[in-house]
Amino acid sequence: MISRPVRLRHPPYMPFRFALVWLILLWEQFWRAFWKASTALAAVLAFVFLGGGALLPLWLHVGVLALVAAGLSVAVFRGARRFRLPTRGDTLHRLDLESGPHRPFGAASDTLSVGLDDPLSRALWERHLSTARDAAMRLRPGWPRTGVGREDRFFLRWVAFGALVLSLAVGVVSPGPALVAFLTPPLIPPPEPVTARLWLTPPDYTGLPPRSFDTQAPGPSEPVVQVPQGTTLLALVHGPGEDARLVAGVMPVAFETLDARSRRAGTVLEDSGTLSLEVGGKTLFERTLEVVPDAAPKVRIGSLPESGARGRLVVPLEASDDYGLRAVGVEIAPRALDMAGSTPLDLPLAEPWNTPKTLKMTGSMDLTEHPWAGMPVRLTPFAIDTAGRRGTGAPVETVLPERIFNNPLAREVIRIRKVLAHEYVVLGALLSSLDAVSARVQEDHGDLTVYLALREVRAHLAQNGRNARIDEMSRTLWRVALRIEDGAGARINESLDTLRQRLDEALSGDLSQAEVQRLIQEVNEALARMSLDAMQMLQEADPSGALSGSMDLLSSLGGAQDLRDLVRDLDDLNRMGARDATRSALERLSSALSTMGAGRITEQQLEALREVNEFSRALARIAEDQATLLDETFHKAVEAGETPDAPESASGPTREGSVLAVPDRPGRAGAGAGRRAHPRPFQEPDPDSLGLAIRQDEISGRLESLMEEVARQTGDIPKDLGEAGVAMVSAREHLERGALQAALVEQRNALEKLARSRQSMAQSLARSLGLSAGLSLPMPGGTRAGPGLDPLGRPLPDGRSPGAPDGDVLPDQVRLQKAREILDELRRRANDPDRSNSERDYIERLIPGF
Repeated sequence: MISRPVRLRHPPYMPFRFALVWLILLWEQFWRAFWKASTALAAVLAFVFLGGGALLPLWLHVGVLALVAAGLSVAVFRGARRFRLPTRGDTLHRLDLESGPHRPFGAASDTLSVGLDDPLSRALWERHLSTARDAAMRLRPGWPRTGVGREDRFFLRWVAFGALVLSLAVGVVSPGPALVAFLTPPLIPPPEPVTARLWLTPPDYTGLPPRSFDTQAPGPSEPVVQVPQGTTLLALVHGPGEDARLVAGVMPVAFETLDARSRRAGTVLEDSGTLSLEVGGKTLFERTLEVVPDAAPKVRIGSLPESGARGRLVVPLEASDDYGLRAVGVEIAPRALDMAGSTPLDLPLAEPWNTPKTLKMTGSMDLTEHPWAGMPVRLTPFAIDTAGRRGTGAPVETVLPERIFNNPLAREVIRIRKVLAHEYVVLGALLSSLDAVSARVQEDHGDLTVYLALREVRAHLAQNGRNARIDEMSRTLWRVALRIEDGAGARINESLDTLRQRLDEALSGDLSQAEVQRLIQEVNEALARMSLDAMQMLQEADPSGALSGSMDLLSSLGGAQDLRDLVRDLDDLNRMGARDATRSALERLSSALSTMGAGRITEQQLEALREVNEFSRALARIAEDQATLLDETFHKAVEAGETPDAPESASGPTREGSVLAVPDRPGRAGAGAGRRAHPRPFQEPDPDSLGLAIRQDEISGRLESLMEEVARQTGDIPKDLGEAGVAMVSAREHLERGALQAALVEQRNALEKLARSRQSMAQSLARSLGLSAGLSLPMPGGTRAGPGLDPLGRPLPDGRSPGAPDGDVLPDQVRLQKAREILDELRRRANDPDRSNSERDYIERLIPGF
């Protein structure tokens, strides 16, 4: 009797293990059958994904594609013949193999053929089956074993799949499009695409950059295209077909054929609408077009016009424009009914070189020579933008400033000029008036230039009658009146006006270093000529010559020195290449010139000048005696065995004009204090020291008397003058005690303070005596320095004091010198051949900042 096979009862997890083993067997079968086809496919994909397919010419592309298709077909066919699905027996057999030599699944399927009747045999057989069942339940699937390694001895499969992973990681091309392009070679060339590009070029006056739209690369979506009116549109179309249609605004634009595949169309955009381009019935570009018309500039007069220095009309203006301002000015028209038909006068006040969008300025113009001077007029502000459009603001009514002439003869000349300009009817009366004025000039005035000019006007009018050049004769009479009123100051004023006009012209353009240097030379030459005119003016006012040696004093009373300092700073800034600071300095210089003027010196002013000069001479004598005493004290100290520092005046006094001055040196202020020796113990002074003390006391007394007189005249004592007096008292006390070296320190300090107090004392006296500030000489119509005014008498922004933070755009002397030193060092390093190119390039980029 033979026993039946025992059916094993599997636990719940065994079907999963059977399925897993089946899948492993399936993979092993598939890989053994198709590993060659898979390796070839991976190699081809890696080649395509690395961009190789795009490099193949068409014939080679087709050949490679055919070869790949044939090779893959053969490899797949052979693999299909070799491939079979695993069975249940294969699965159990694979599990038995995982157990080693015991084969529990096979043992559990065996039957007992002998000893079925023997209980012991049956018990042993049952025990055997139980052990086999337990071992079978513990079996687990092992790793796949394809055996491909024996066939692929050169590891070609790893090379192919590694290249595929690398191609995907590098991402040279997009895998999808690259594979499609490789599998579909262009056996029939595709139609040439139609491309188009549109250029929009705004007008030059806008300063806006051109824009372009490319149908191949449209860029960000922009549903509305906004352009200024007058923008030039240019469209270029490349490709086959001739039915291109362009719509710009509301009108179609015709295309011009350039060649067989290119067409062009262009127009100027004036109206809003649609901007679209169609080629072959296909819309390549379509946007909403918005054409923005140019608006007229806006302008207004900021505050009521007023009369400035020398009768100049000062008009504050504010203007703005959407693109830029080219000019700003005012239109002047008389309000008188009998002059209603007169042509208005256009006066541009500013022509900014950088065409700003907003402008806030204060214009100044001299209209005292104009026939409308002293008449009520209407001022209408206007602005002209970069497109040439003119905009006007609300008019303002005012009275043009008129020059007031104090000389009766000058007033008569002005009366004749007005008759010539407005009432030229009675020629005989006009000629008689000119004869009378000429005779008075010859008898009383004695100015040959004035006399000849009047006779020239008279001769021209007599010879030409109503055909005379009225405007030219009117200008000549105006200059004659100024010459009579101001004397040599008339030439100074004319030079000032010419120079200021030249500066304004330069400021309206883009300044170069060479142009500014030429301008500085012109300014220096003009100042030299005006200095000679000022000397002549002084000689005319003071025939006795009492003030002939005091030109430096007169210069210190006004803004001449400040003006020269401003020109020097302008020269330094221009040489350093500081463009913004140079332009600011030019504007300051122009503003300073507009506040200056010259007039004939009156008897009262001349008397005040003489009085100021007397004070200055008295101070000069005190300073000279103090310098002499300093030298004697020094020699006395040497004889006494002390080793004091040599006084700066030991080699002889230094004179500046009529006042003894000690030249400033670096570190000089308080130099004695910095090297002050400890005074010797008190000792009985000798007679020579007492004599020096007595002389020091006498000089101190003279200075005290002078200060009392200055305080009586001005109500105050200059600070340096008071400190000089205190230093003299201290020097006298040291001399009385025999402390010569301590006395030397105080005497040197007193001498420095005297030199510094000269200009401040003269200016204080001039203000108290009614002298106005001006150029080299006191001039009517000038301005005085004071709170809220700079040294040239100009109002500071917001009433700030000179040197206040943000109160001056020009660097001070210390910063200017430091910047100059840094610039020199940078230039030296930039020219050092031992430095690397990168370092020298970096230094070259730093230089413009200084």
